[in-house]
Amino acid sequence: MRVLHAPPRGTAARRAQHARLTEAESWVRRGLPLGGEDALDTALARRPAEREITWTSTMGVRHPRAASCAVPDADPDEPAPANTAPVHAGAAYADAVRAAAEYAAAGAAARAVGDELLSTRRRVRAVRRHWIPRLETVLARVDAGSTRTSTRTRCAGGGWRTCRHRGVDPR
Repeated sequence: MRVLHAPPRGTAARRAQHARLTEAESWVRRGLPLGGEDALDTALARRPAEREITWTSTMGVRHPRAASCAVPDADPDEPAPANTAPVHAGAAYADAVRAAAEYAAAGAAARAVGDELLSTRRRVRAVRRHWIPRLETVLARVDAGSTRTSTRTRCAGGGWRTCRHRGVDPR
């Protein structure tokens, strides 16, 4: 049941997030030899990203429908980097963060619906194994009791002797 707790490995959200992260890492590898670690630190130092999650309900389960992430732009007052690799790396990392938010929303939705599905299966199993047999037993007792009551009613009209002669036990 592992598939119910995470989106399948080949989902578009996962592939998009992985592709964006790979692109960002390639720009970092290009920028390190050209500008050094200090150039990357100044180019990537920004305010935190802000996320927004929209929710929906499927089969009575509330889960995230989509997630969007707003990554703030670089401060225009900051000095320009020595080369364009840090700028491209920053943009690629921003795209990777957005894609990661979408992937996280898809994973949370799959887990929520999957957990509810497993819970429903447990409840159905409990009903089938425990409640239905109990109710069938009670129903059989009630049916047997109603047969006995109707026999007593018929015998009461003809008296006890009539019931015994017919071979019916009025008890």
